[in-house]
Amino acid sequence: MTRKEILISLIDRLDTEQLDALTKIVESMVYPIEELTSEEKVELDRSIQEYRDGKVLRGEKVDDLFA
Repeated sequence: MTRKEILISLIDRLDTEQLDALTKIVESMVYPIEELTSEEKVELDRSIQEYRDGKVLRGEKVDDLFA
């Protein structure tokens, strides 16, 4: 049996929750995590702080912007 065949036979024995966890692990191995640029990090930090300070639009207020 090849390594791939062994893995497939093991995967077939996993339940849904285990498959979900394994999917996340394998995806992280296959698709590299993209690093943020320094500018993106600054913008993200600023946005998080605005959210914490309550400077966000919620619910219908946001919908009104796109109506």
